[in-house]
Parts: sequence; C-alpha cells; structure tokens
Amino acid sequence: MPLAIQCHHAVCDGYHVGKFVEALRSMAANPKQWL
Repeated sequence: MPLAIQCHHAVCDGYHVGKFVEALRSMAANPKQWL
C-alpha cells in the first residue's frame, strides 16, 4: 500500500515520521490486535 507523508520540518522531524510509520506497519501486520 503506497503511503505519502508531507510535513513541515519545523513541526515534525524524520525521527517522528519514522516512529509513526513503524507504528502503522505494526498495526497493519496485526489487525486483530487493533480492531
């Protein structure tokens, strides 16, 4: 599933985007845990 994230660097750092993507990936891998 393609995903595009756009944020201003003053608001969000690459580290934070990485943490978000990792959490999203974890949720997608285990949907029964989150639904």
